[in-house]
Amino acid sequence: MEGIRRRVFELLEPTESSDLWGRRVDLFLMSLILLNVAAVILSTVDEIRNAIPLTFRVFYGVSVAIFGVEYLLRLWASVEDPRYSRPVLGRVRYLFTPLALIDLVAILPFLLPLAGADLRSIRALRLLRMLRVFKFSRYSRGVHVMLEVLRERREELVAVLGMLATLLIVSATVVYFAERDDQPDAFSSIPVAMWWGVAALTTVGYGDIVPVTALGRVFGAIVGIGGLLLVALPTGILGAGFVAKFDEFAREKELDRATGDSDSPVAPPAHNCPHCGEPLSPVPD
Repeated sequence: MEGIRRRVFELLEPTESSDLWGRRVDLFLMSLILLNVAAVILSTVDEIRNAIPLTFRVFYGVSVAIFGVEYLLRLWASVEDPRYSRPVLGRVRYLFTPLALIDLVAILPFLLPLAGADLRSIRALRLLRMLRVFKFSRYSRGVHVMLEVLRERREELVAVLGMLATLLIVSATVVYFAERDDQPDAFSSIPVAMWWGVAALTTVGYGDIVPVTALGRVFGAIVGIGGLLLVALPTGILGAGFVAKFDEFAREKELDRATGDSDSPVAPPAHNCPHCGEPLSPVPD
């Protein structure tokens, strides 16, 4: 059973070293997730939903059955991961991981009616089917790279978000005191003024609430310019993180080629031996 469980874990957990069947399982599950998202979108069109209601029900039923089996198999094989190696506590820890919770919530809209719940009271939970699109991140290397960059750059991002929050509070407070006498309805409180602050900081400018006093307009211009600079910072931080990560991947790939670990028939660099990949000694003068 341990060998079967290990094989199930290898098939369900996508890795760069996945074999042909592992890649086929990944492709099948990714395709099913995308089809489910497409079905949810199409089901909001009355003409399509009313024309083939049985097709949608059957498709949802088959999909939930497959996702349910996948969920149980992942729970059973989760102990193969060193982080959840303990038979009971490890599986309990796995149940509360973000991806496992998404897997569970994605099938809840179908399971709750089977449990006797009132369909009218859980109608909104049908939207949870859209959560299946987040399962796609399990199979996408690009999403993993993005999450890794976010983890590595979290301190810089938190600092920028803190600066934005400070500027938002200060701007809302100043504009509230500047505008409350002239526009008591539009700027009735600081939380209401924060709506204007968000629109100004992000340079969206909906125009539903605008300052009319001289002080409010001057500070609004300052907030708009400051927001333009601060909102651009996360883009630069994330861009630098992606560039660094891709450079790291390129170095690892080049090292694999140089040491002969890569499967691709790419010749090693010119300063290495073309046969063994070892560095060549400099030619004496």
